[in-house]
Amino acid sequence: LSKNELTHVPDCITKLSNLGGLFLNNNKIIELPKTKGNLINLAVLNISDNKLEEIPNWIGELDLIQLSINNNKLKSIPETIGKLGYLHQLEIKNNLIEKIPDSIGNIGFKTTNSDIDTSKNKISSQIRSSNNQQKKLIDSVFEVFIDLSNNRLFEIPEAISNINNLKKLNLTNNPLKEIPEKIIKMPNLKIIG
Repeated sequence: LSKNELTHVPDCITKLSNLGGLFLNNNKIIELPKTKGNLINLAVLNISDNKLEEIPNWIGELDLIQLSINNNKLKSIPETIGKLGYLHQLEIKNNLIEKIPDSIGNIGFKTTNSDIDTSKNKISSQIRSSNNQQKKLIDSVFEVFIDLSNNRLFEIPEAISNINNLKKLNLTNNPLKEIPEKIIKMPNLKIIG
């Protein structure tokens, strides 16, 4: 259903209980259904390049491994995003997001790696330091890649230095004035840009 002129997700889609992948990118969708319906096997959802201003809370009820919401008009992401324990890849770049939900530290806690791309947004607020439960969940992930490039970060969020398995961190094109020593001392950080 990619590259069409859809403004809404057809109701019949939410009745497809065996659906594993849903590609609605490059449309003109302004809202998603109010409920997930029977999308119990949905693993891949691509709703990039639409006109979405919000993501419903039910997104966290899915067992997604890949979620792409690039190039929309999102100002926020629901806290329920942290319930996506099997998520390998989250792409939310090029939106209007100003703050990352604290629950983002829980993403991918049931998988071996996690790639989170939040570049080209308006993120300027701090990510709160993870609590002990979130830190344990993050540490159980084998590899973590975080892209915070092209935002409005004046300092590197403290919570970043608490992610023991962070392998790649992209902070390109932010108004950063210094790099905290904690970042330099991260034992598993392989690439920083």
